[in-house]
Amino acid sequence: MSALAAVLARWLRWRGRGSRRSARPRDPLAVYDSFGALDRQGQVPAGDDVPYTACFGDARVGLSAATVRGRRHRAAGVRCEDAHRCVVLRDGQVLIAVSDGVGSSRCADIGARLSTMAAIDYLMNACELDVEPPLEGALSAARRRLESYAQGRCILLEDLACTLLLAVFRGGRLYTARIGDGGIVIARGGEWSVATAPARASRYVTPLTTADWRARWDHGRFEEVEGVCVFTDGLERAYLYARDGEHEVVEHVHAAAADSDTPEHGMQALCDELLGPTFEGLSDDDKTLVVLWRSAG
Repeated sequence: MSALAAVLARWLRWRGRGSRRSARPRDPLAVYDSFGALDRQGQVPAGDDVPYTACFGDARVGLSAATVRGRRHRAAGVRCEDAHRCVVLRDGQVLIAVSDGVGSSRCADIGARLSTMAAIDYLMNACELDVEPPLEGALSAARRRLESYAQGRCILLEDLACTLLLAVFRGGRLYTARIGDGGIVIARGGEWSVATAPARASRYVTPLTTADWRARWDHGRFEEVEGVCVFTDGLERAYLYARDGEHEVVEHVHAAAADSDTPEHGMQALCDELLGPTFEGLSDDDKTLVVLWRSAG
């Protein structure tokens, strides 16, 4: 066999192994996102007052999600700058990405949508049940997607500045990652606690487009988790800094979603609360909330 033929044979064997890896069944049971008609080139439809919602329920988990425009953006006719994407895989894993575009950035809404899309796409192909999910890799994939878009459109990377929250749920185990503001709270043993959140005293938001983002993201792993809430900064006051009596609002929202007779009713309850006077009174910003709970079955 000639040297060229030997090289070709090795390449074909390598390609075959790679093809088998990429062909592993990763078809999700459900995929939900908040960017409607956004295409792979990042074209974003005009915002409206219709909330982007999702719901899912089976014998393992229940999920409700909603992204709504805040009254400030509705009054100004500005697009919603929040985005979420949630995927339920057939092996039982639930992947969640939530992003908030930095308001001072020219294309913040596009950045939020692209980052959630890229992070979940990466996790769908990379998450294996027997190893920890590569959350830093997902953040890197989102960052690369923003860089590629900025280069292709001849805009600054900072024009796409956004935060990014990631969560991977496996049974009662939760893995989290965060760059920027927003947060994740979890229920264990009937009690709620903060899994990840920015320092309250901090006034500066560290977006994914920051040059040293690798030194600024945080991550965590939590066991025996019964419920999860992932949210953007429009809900920080309610979920992180609630005043006396306001904690009941948070508990009511989660219970309304988890205790509904169908996932659809839980989703509707979520939307009603986010667009209602209580949450509108806490913040005029865009709001995203993903609620996940372990099913009783």
